[in-house]
Amino acid sequence: MPKKRRHRRRTVWIVRTALGVGGVLIVGLLGLWLALERVPGWYAPLEVAQAELPRVRNSLPNTYQSLNDAALADEPFDFSISDRTVTEWVVARGELYPEARTWLPDWLRDPVVHFEDGRCVVGARIDYRGWQTILGIHLEFAVADDFVTARVDKLTAGAVAIPLSRLAGPLADLLDERRVDVSLMPDPVADVVRRLRAEGVEHLIEEGVRWPNRFELRNARRVVKVRSITCADGMLTARVEPRR
Repeated sequence: MPKKRRHRRRTVWIVRTALGVGGVLIVGLLGLWLALERVPGWYAPLEVAQAELPRVRNSLPNTYQSLNDAALADEPFDFSISDRTVTEWVVARGELYPEARTWLPDWLRDPVVHFEDGRCVVGARIDYRGWQTILGIHLEFAVADDFVTARVDKLTAGAVAIPLSRLAGPLADLLDERRVDVSLMPDPVADVVRRLRAEGVEHLIEEGVRWPNRFELRNARRVVKVRSITCADGMLTARVEPRR
């Protein structure tokens, strides 16, 4: 075979291979970009209309009181709450408690809480230092006799799972003492923020956050323990056991 023909064939093969690899890379990058831009199925932001504010405002103390009322029977019971209810509280937080308007930073908007099979997803649109995406924090709960633990199982940007380490910067800014003053928060919220700060960002990401499995219901004058937590079909259900 003449050298020129062999050289031409080799050149054609190289060009075809380069075009093929380039095409695969372009398709792969395009697919990744589309996945990052895709709105996940769990992300459905809510708006609380002015006419709905009285209902949402009343639902918070009513839910707490129903929990207290159930504990008065001194028998184990199931306490359930919907992700829509929790999301409404977060969205309308400034109407429920005026100082709560500053609890979330400007780079985070349209927060959503979603209960799906086996986990709770907390998500929002973020524009954090040029990083624009729908960030999803996928949490799993573990219940033991001494502690209840919430742990980050997965972190997503759009529809793509990303390293948990990407949560470090946003989480540190979210908990920054210079941004949020816990002295202006009601006790239950302040206790959660103090515990998150005390654990530290790296520990929160790697190990999660633990609460002593002993919760005081002041209205009922009862202490309760959580025996299980399940999430499914938009509902979180806790098996609760009153203790005198």
